[in-house]
Amino acid sequence: MAQGEPLFEFRLRYTGADSMELEQLKADIAAFLSANDVSEDQIFYSSNYFDMQGFKSGVMKYYIPVAILLLVACAVVIYSIFFISVKGKMREYGRLKVIGTTPKQIRRIVRREGLLLSLCGIPLGLLVGGAIGFAIFPAHWSWMGNLPYLAATAAACALTVFLSIHAPVRMAARVSPIEAVRSSGYETATDRKDQKNHRITPFSMAQMNFRRSRKKTVITLVSLGLTGVFLVTAATVLNSISPEKMAIEAMGDHCNYEVSWMDSGGAEGLPAIARENPLTEELRQELLAIDGVESITSHEVTSATVKFPQESVALKFPVFDREQMEQWLPEENLEQGSVDYEELAANNGVIVTDSEDHFLSMFYGYTPAVGDVLTFESMDGKAIEVTVMGIAKPSVTSGTGAWGLFTLTEELADQLYPDIENREAVWNVHTSEDSDALRASIFSLLENPVLTVFSRADHAASLESQLKMMTRGVYLLLAFLFVFSMVNLVNTLMTNLLARQQELGILQSVGMTGKQVSRMLIAECLWYAGVTVFLSVGIGGILGWIFDYVISSFNIFGELSYQFPLMETVVFVLALLVVTGIFSVVAVRYSKRLSLVERIKTMD
Repeated sequence: MAQGEPLFEFRLRYTGADSMELEQLKADIAAFLSANDVSEDQIFYSSNYFDMQGFKSGVMKYYIPVAILLLVACAVVIYSIFFISVKGKMREYGRLKVIGTTPKQIRRIVRREGLLLSLCGIPLGLLVGGAIGFAIFPAHWSWMGNLPYLAATAAACALTVFLSIHAPVRMAARVSPIEAVRSSGYETATDRKDQKNHRITPFSMAQMNFRRSRKKTVITLVSLGLTGVFLVTAATVLNSISPEKMAIEAMGDHCNYEVSWMDSGGAEGLPAIARENPLTEELRQELLAIDGVESITSHEVTSATVKFPQESVALKFPVFDREQMEQWLPEENLEQGSVDYEELAANNGVIVTDSEDHFLSMFYGYTPAVGDVLTFESMDGKAIEVTVMGIAKPSVTSGTGAWGLFTLTEELADQLYPDIENREAVWNVHTSEDSDALRASIFSLLENPVLTVFSRADHAASLESQLKMMTRGVYLLLAFLFVFSMVNLVNTLMTNLLARQQELGILQSVGMTGKQVSRMLIAECLWYAGVTVFLSVGIGGILGWIFDYVISSFNIFGELSYQFPLMETVVFVLALLVVTGIFSVVAVRYSKRLSLVERIKTMD
């Protein structure tokens, strides 16, 4: 030791840390060092590592809903495919029952079909997904580390297949031999109200065909409609977000320029910077003298090491005077406790001003309660016991630009560092307008390397870039769902076409032309497209407005202005028309391949 300071500092990384729980890792490290005569107060855990590990655990909750959504989409498509497959094989199952096959054996046949498809598809999907993950993040990819996730994904997919084919399996087992042998695999409407005399045209027949196989139609429309609703809803919210408005909300006191040294030197080095504070009165007057600068609001900051029950952490805190306490922490902004300034000052009281993510419990394992007594130790070694006298609503003080997990009074800050006269660490500069000349003038006065200058325009540009990345991720997910729904649609239309070859042949034998058959098939596709667009725009537009209102009320992305996603809707409609149009062409050409006699003779 030299003058009370250690001569050496050892930095250790624990073997197998990546696969351990954070609390267990800390316990093992403490036990190892204790066994080697290192006391607990000499141990400092890397805040970067432990904070990031806690953050990774926290963000997993955002991936789970996405995974569930994808599994639901898969389930709908799998159910539809097996439902249509079973309907198309009714005669086959009927013949099997005629020769003595039991319902249990038929259920086993269908389940085995699902099992074989799973054995082929799931491993292939895992390999492709793993290859994509490795291609994107090769340095962070570990096959052994990701093995539990691969196993969980395989199990979830297998369970999805099993649940999806349950209803088709029951339907196949319950069919009677007589009904199955008579079945063509295509339903016909039997309601009396549908048996009317009306003029038959290709378009009216398309409408009847659209309504005949109602269960298949509903399943297909649900798949298509959900994709469209998700698209319109998500696009509405994304288009309604304004990076400029978000930047205004994010800037301290809604200023135009934020000048700060709060991020320089860390919590440990903050007192040293404060003693040579670059934010002087002379600099303030020079900034105010610039044409266009209207005012400057300042906020004070201090730091200390907080001794939580499980660990000690060096943190920064905003320091409020009486006026700021009344402005930012009125009684309505408290969840618990009191914010009376005199009471706080007299009792060394602090206010918990945590975020919505509850960093205190997430990162430091501390759940605050009114009346808790904590020890704040200055970087000079002076320890003071403080009392939690209030818990504010999450992030209510973030608008100052000097946010912290605790808010202190000036009196408490003076006790921690009696020699520091100027604690101002954040200046929020308000201007009448923004221009390149004004920006250049402000930046020219703030060349001190300790200072960080951030403009509202810079923040808006950064937010816009983040919004674009988020938008691409959302649209990629929606594109995936769109492909699933298109598979469902094509599967429905194609099986309907195959099941109706004999019917189409009979219609042509009594005078229906090939051109009219083509119009009927095109009209059927347009029915699916039209109903999907109606559901998407109607339900999606309403949900988008509701989400805009809810998000605005919680101030998540600032104030949202409703913007209907016209371009995204047009792209969705065009993509839908292209797919149905291609199918129509293929269906017409397929129908022309067989002669009229061959189609009428078709029984399977």
